[in-house]
Amino acid sequence: MGPLLSIVGDKITAFNGASTPFVLRKAMHEQSTRARHSTVGMKDVEKWEIVGSCYIQGFMDNEVASPEWQEKKEMFWIV
Repeated sequence: MGPLLSIVGDKITAFNGASTPFVLRKAMHEQSTRARHSTVGMKDVEKWEIVGSCYIQGFMDNEVASPEWQEKKEMFWIV
């Protein structure tokens, strides 16, 4: 289950320390001056917007802490 504003192509991610996963959407344009000016060494990192939190059966008990998920970590900006 997710936000009503979710659309096809949105992605789901889990953040360290968060109690639920989140639905993200790739940012269409840079909205944050801070993000634009603090990208030292991160020029090619994608920027994403948070659409909202979601619920995924079988994914809510910190399963992403297992080694198979840890190797899928990525760095990105939330704008």
